[in-house]
Amino acid sequence: FVVEDKTITDVNVILEVTHTYLEDLVITLTSPSGTRITLLSRVCGESDDISAIFDDDGTAITCSSGPAVIGTVAPLGTLSSFNGESTSGEWRLEIEDTAPSDGGSIEVFDLEICVEGSFRPDDDNDGVFDDGDDLCLGTPEGIPVDTTGCPLNALPSDNFTVTVESGSCRGNNDGRIAVVAANTSIDYEGTLTSSGNTIGSIQFQEEGFFDELAIGTYELCITGSTGDITFRETCFVLIVSEPEALSVLASLTVNGEQVGLQLSGGGPYLVNLNGVITQTTASNIVLDLDPGANTLEVTTALPCQGAFEAQYMVGSSLVVSPNPVSEKLVVFQSFESTRLTISIFAADGKLVETYELEVVSSPMELDVSQLSSGVYYLRLTGSSESRTTKILKE
Repeated sequence: FVVEDKTITDVNVILEVTHTYLEDLVITLTSPSGTRITLLSRVCGESDDISAIFDDDGTAITCSSGPAVIGTVAPLGTLSSFNGESTSGEWRLEIEDTAPSDGGSIEVFDLEICVEGSFRPDDDNDGVFDDGDDLCLGTPEGIPVDTTGCPLNALPSDNFTVTVESGSCRGNNDGRIAVVAANTSIDYEGTLTSSGNTIGSIQFQEEGFFDELAIGTYELCITGSTGDITFRETCFVLIVSEPEALSVLASLTVNGEQVGLQLSGGGPYLVNLNGVITQTTASNIVLDLDPGANTLEVTTALPCQGAFEAQYMVGSSLVVSPNPVSEKLVVFQSFESTRLTISIFAADGKLVETYELEVVSSPMELDVSQLSSGVYYLRLTGSSESRTTKILKE
């Protein structure tokens, strides 16, 4: 970007590019006035790299063995097409890679521009002219400056870690934003706003918190100072959102003595099995069930996420005969349910057969003649209980 408005009399382009297969590339330069000149188009075949000055007075491109395009070379178009235009505005270099697979990078892109008259001086190269505008002459190159040319101190982009530590249940105003600083020798001040309104301010050196936040979008801006140095403001946009609903997928293991839970919605999760509460952040857990009736409840610290409840029955009041069995299996059970699901699993846990039965009386007879020889697990599931036993098919 060129600040001064001068009339162009000559333009040269200094360019260094690393790229394999230069034949893939088309390189153009566009002036602030919109004039577009092609510097190079699909030359030098499989050769690599460019390190050249493009000048109308340069020699024709001849492909070399080092950088393929090197030295002072004439562009494909005519740079004098820019003559008479203004220098002011954005100059844009575009490199089009016309083929897949190969890649590269722009190492150097500079412009040499001759103009009518003289450029205003900027000896410290900070973008602020020395003849009246720059109040801090001699600023080290690369240091950010303000419009007066004086240093504008900026903290590293990774100096702050800002997180939304917890979502908020709608209407509860219990969201929280935390900020942690990497450089703890600076005195910081953070200001939190929402929709232009100030929510609060904190002073900290290592970490700080904003609590009791409602659902919404916030902007956190942090300034810092140490000694005579004041650091430039750093801002973050953060969203406090209502948490996901609690989701629990529960399934009994083949032997019916354990239940596996798949949990989602954001932990930590509170798992209450028979009055014993376990806190976990895991998304998959397996619980051992007690003999008899088992009551399971899963919740989180946020009531708005919901709750999961289930009951499981583990007992020995399931008898099959004969066992081993060849054709007919007699099942003795004491379920109160009038409708049962009978599932047969192979020894590796794969579901083999499923039956839906109306219970008239106990015992029940089940035809298993179609099963191959081996070990199986038979599970009976009623409306509120489930039991499993092992059978051997001859």
